Amino acid sequence: MNSMIVEVEASACLGQERSRVQTEKLAMDEARRTASEYAVTYVSSETGVENGRLVEDLVKAYSKATVRVLEEMEKGWRQSEASGGFVDACYHVKIKAEVTPAKMENPSPSVQSSMADPRAPLTVELWTDRDSYRVGDAMKFFFRGNKPFYARAVYVDAEGNLIEVTPYRKARYYKGGVTYEIPGEGDQFTLMITPPLGEEQLILYTSTQPLDSYSGQEAGAFYVVSGGGRTWARPRAA
Repeated sequence: MNSMIVEVEASACLGQERSRVQTEKLAMDEARRTASEYAVTYVSSETGVENGRLVEDLVKAYSKATVRVLEEMEKGWRQSEASGGFVDACYHVKIKAEVTPAKMENPSPSVQSSMADPRAPLTVELWTDRDSYRVGDAMKFFFRGNKPFYARAVYVDAEGNLIEVTPYRKARYYKGGVTYEIPGEGDQFTLMITPPLGEEQLILYTSTQPLDSYSGQEAGAFYVVSGGGRTWARPRAA
């Protein structure tokens, strides 16, 4: 199942029993909880009531989700007037977070069939053409969604360079139920296993809406988003 990128806000007040450090942590914890709850609400509304078991399974997975903070968009102390005229200091945060649903060991048939159900939330599978590779091997990636979607595939090499490997001159719009491959037909590049060796990955960002733009530069058949391990502002997924 897909992770989801959301923007949420939360606050926590100092009170008489908390330190400033504890209050800041409480606000961040509340923001993470809000992000998880938002994902649950979104999944429930997008799935609809036609398949109650599917809704139940997806809600369980997202209610146990891992929430990773991608960006602290706003943070700071504010004064808040509580009941009775008492003025308290409150810490407010706004974050962009990635919500990744818990992996289900024995998914029900309803979850397994959600890949073919366009009524379910956007779900995109991503896999490789083999389990292991050696130096000199060519690698292929495949992906398929259950409904029409936009996507960007970014390859992270062993040196931390971020390189988009989806066609950057096109809309990056894909049909549901169709299997696509990287490199695809007409792509003028090959993903070859070469030194230096290390941990590498392909990140596929997907959304039912067009993805935000980002800065980078053309490099032959590729679009280099960043290099040398520099931070990259990831596209926002709906």
